[in-house]
Amino acid sequence: MSRRAAAAASLALTVLLAPAGPTITGSPSIVAAASCATGWDPDTDLTMGVRDVMDLGDGTAVAVGARREDAGEPLMMSIWWDGVAWTPVAGPAIGDSASLAGVAGTLPDRLWAVGEAQIGGHGFGVVLRWVDDHWVTRSPPRPKGGGEVLSAVDVDPFGGVWAVGLRATAGPTRTALVWHRSPAGRWISPSCTSRRAAASSTAGAGGWVSHSRS
Repeated sequence: MSRRAAAAASLALTVLLAPAGPTITGSPSIVAAASCATGWDPDTDLTMGVRDVMDLGDGTAVAVGARREDAGEPLMMSIWWDGVAWTPVAGPAIGDSASLAGVAGTLPDRLWAVGEAQIGGHGFGVVLRWVDDHWVTRSPPRPKGGGEVLSAVDVDPFGGVWAVGLRATAGPTRTALVWHRSPAGRWISPSCTSRRAAASSTAGAGGWVSHSRS
């Protein structure tokens, strides 16, 4: 199953998870579809929306998105397919609410996910790395006033990480946003002068980025 095919199937679904339920075998997209088609009715206090999925090989996969417990705010969540069942793994607690939108890379230590967290009414881009069987935060510097969303991520052959999304400015203006993290762990983004200043404490050699304005 290709990553694109799995993503297309998973993006169209809202997967309901529960600690217990019937076991359904097959590929991640088939399992998600079968869970709905067969009338699977798990406890609805744990609801997850899936935004992206990554085929990890050997019949395993990981999907990312957000979950909502009862009437609470959405929280970052990933679910892992081991060939038999899905296992939920929460992301770190960041801000008032948070969600993941993209995942890419390879195991054991080059798997990354990106998304957004709301902190004090402002949105900030979030970057997570999978380390020792849990997610750890590796986000770029936060801009003053927020307004950022990260929606996709990729890993280059040298170990660098690319994260893209948008930044809201005054009025209806939206600015394309690109961050690059070097293998040494330094984030750079030449999106605008203020962003260069914000990132100056961690900026360093690591690659080129591009951006457009709309």
